[in-house]
Amino acid sequence: MREGISPDDLRQHTSRDPLQSDGCFKDNPGLMRVYPSERRVDPLNLTVEDIELCDIARALSRLCRYNGHVHGYISVARHAVWVAELLLDAGEDPQRALEGLHHDDTEAYLGDMIRPLKHGELGGIFRDAEERADLVIAEKFALSFPQHPIVTEADRVAQHLELEYRRETFWSDPESDELDWLTAHDAINHMIHADWDSTPKGKHTLLALRYGHGPGELN
Repeated sequence: MREGISPDDLRQHTSRDPLQSDGCFKDNPGLMRVYPSERRVDPLNLTVEDIELCDIARALSRLCRYNGHVHGYISVARHAVWVAELLLDAGEDPQRALEGLHHDDTEAYLGDMIRPLKHGELGGIFRDAEERADLVIAEKFALSFPQHPIVTEADRVAQHLELEYRRETFWSDPESDELDWLTAHDAINHMIHADWDSTPKGKHTLLALRYGHGPGELN
């Protein structure tokens, strides 16, 4: 224990502060506080009003894929941007790329459960909660539900690439990933409301839009 902090100090602090160290609330342990919006949400019963882009970007950029079993760091946010980019590279329209960017949004509220648990006997409650959260997020951002098969395929390809990265030193910075995820969201929305040309000459890419080019400047 740090010098100057006594057990009595800790007890007095926790008796005054309704927020416990695990992010839950004494008056309702089913709630958690999300940042930076500081909303109190029930992750098992999310509403459309609970969902904020800033909260999703912050959380996903700080969640490491594969329960941290990687060389360096691969965030869920970075993975989501890769999936969106893969869809655009395959000639899919921006709306589908937006679905790719948001395909793991539930993890901002429920966490990233490793595959052996998620698809095992213990994962039933989690999968039900994830489906409910997916539906709410789809309503929030006008996404298709359930997820389109091409998004699932892009997710699989991204996972394959990440497995290759796991054999090498790879580092992804959370703060940069948070910004990239938000920028990607804005860029794809820009594409959705512009004329979409998927030919090699006219294709709009996230990379170009990240560096400040509007849709009309990419040809």
